[in-house]
Amino acid sequence: MRHIEPVVHLCRIAAVVGVDLVRFVATSLHSRATLAAENLFLRKQLALYRERQVKPRRASDPLRLTLVLLARCVAWREALTIANT
Repeated sequence: MRHIEPVVHLCRIAAVVGVDLVRFVATSLHSRATLAAENLFLRKQLALYRERQVKPRRASDPLRLTLVLLARCVAWREALTIANT
């Protein structure tokens, strides 16, 4: 049973990353106006979190892996600069 747990954990990570990949591809097919509206909504959410001083949750393994993969594929520094203006 001890040998199965790491395999199950890796399968869960792979499944979540796969779902994130499908969402990323689907999002990239949206119109520019839709993406702009989503960005505005997410900025509002971030502003509310900062205003209420909500403590962020710890990132899960699949989320960290997804962020690493996206960071290697996307020019995130430019996006970060735009989001902070």
